[in-house]
Amino acid sequence: MYVMYNHRARTGRGVVSCGEYRANVVKNIATSWDEVTPNNLNHQPNVDEITTDIVHLANRLRQATAVAVTTDDIDDLLSSHSQELTDEDLIELEAQVQKEALESQEIASSISDSEKELTLKKLSVAFANLKNAMKIFEENDPNFERSFNVNNKICAAYHSYQDLYDSKKKEAKQSRIDSFFKPKV
Repeated sequence: MYVMYNHRARTGRGVVSCGEYRANVVKNIATSWDEVTPNNLNHQPNVDEITTDIVHLANRLRQATAVAVTTDDIDDLLSSHSQELTDEDLIELEAQVQKEALESQEIASSISDSEKELTLKKLSVAFANLKNAMKIFEENDPNFERSFNVNNKICAAYHSYQDLYDSKKKEAKQSRIDSFFKPKV
């Protein structure tokens, strides 16, 4: 499969530009289609084998969790996901989401503004996380158009942070000693 080259080493920047990203996506798709065989297209997973594997894995972890898992448990779990949620389930889920949002707001507000600063390191980590997220979308979303559009929107959204990163990096770059000397006229 086509592997994206080390963009950071080539350009000194930690993030792939949208244009280069698109080019890499097209190369990945072309290479991936070369690897698809008729066998891959007609593959039907054996649900019984997979269920048995899950039971074996869960029972390996039983020592830590003290919960025994059977194939019936796995079948029940899988069948429960094919059913629609009831109104009570949706209300409970919404309450849980609101509770988590409130907790995250409390955590965010507990961090004082004086402690907040976007350093080069924090920006670099953020860009790496964004790049990883975009890679996950690209590699795992069966809907290419959706992942492509989302990744383009992500690139456009963090552009101002990229500019901030570039300016901070330029400021932090050490000047050469000979740049301080004026030539004799």
